[in-house]
Amino acid sequence: MDIMRQAINGVPRLDGEQRSRDLSETTDAFIERYHKRALHKGKIIGLETGFPEIDLHTKGLMPQWLTVIQGRNGQFKSWVMAHMIKTMYKQKKTILVFSCEMSLEEFETRIHSLVMGISPRLLDTGELIFNEYNQMQTYMQEVKEGKYGRLIINDNPNDFDVISMEIANHLQKYPIAAVFIDAAYGLNAPGKTDTERFNNIAKSCKMDIAKKFNLPVIVSIQLNRDFDKDNSDGKKAIVADGRSAYGGDAWNQYADVMFVLRRTKEHEPFHFNDFKLSKFRHGEQGIDYMLKINLKE
Repeated sequence: MDIMRQAINGVPRLDGEQRSRDLSETTDAFIERYHKRALHKGKIIGLETGFPEIDLHTKGLMPQWLTVIQGRNGQFKSWVMAHMIKTMYKQKKTILVFSCEMSLEEFETRIHSLVMGISPRLLDTGELIFNEYNQMQTYMQEVKEGKYGRLIINDNPNDFDVISMEIANHLQKYPIAAVFIDAAYGLNAPGKTDTERFNNIAKSCKMDIAKKFNLPVIVSIQLNRDFDKDNSDGKKAIVADGRSAYGGDAWNQYADVMFVLRRTKEHEPFHFNDFKLSKFRHGEQGIDYMLKINLKE
């Protein structure tokens, strides 16, 4: 079962399925795979993130890809991740979310508010006006009726053993489209130093989750303080790679796609963030986008 077919049909690889091949015996399968790509040329064949320019460039997130969203505190990493989750949720995908920072209730509120277009603050404080309350009632009924996907949130993942077991359990019941880990640096992992621990986290995200289960994995990580020093001038090009994040070069080594988020003083009044595709293993990288961050969401 080739990766392209899995991406199109949403069929996950079984845990433990062998992937070794004699290439001399797979020529027909290779040509068939190319024909499928040709049929979908110019189209998004993987998972859409909800950011059209990025989706057109990457053609969607594919199985076994590790996508890393980097940023300092307060740079809206969780907002970007929640926007991606909302997009997949509205497309009736099944998504697993492991949150090391936000509680289950907080993440639930964030997703529902994004789908409804209502400020999470109004949901938290109970200040919905009449029309908004009716909108919420209608939306919740649609959720019950299965108009949206399946979203499973675990707000205490602890370590990769817990994550791996939960993914395996859910895969026995239904296909999974993607796995999200918010604030992956909060997971427990072996290592005598923080650098060793972060290196093991990066490796596990790729090898123990993305490759093992043949799923797209999207994580958020923290850029270190040196990043702010290196990018103190808002007019300079954003500099970011695995070495800019806590954990050294491991993220740069294992990630297929890396984004860096940064809000400059120039853009802050307009609620814009720099959003750079700093690494794309499968094509052109170093591409800059601008995100309009809706603070009401």
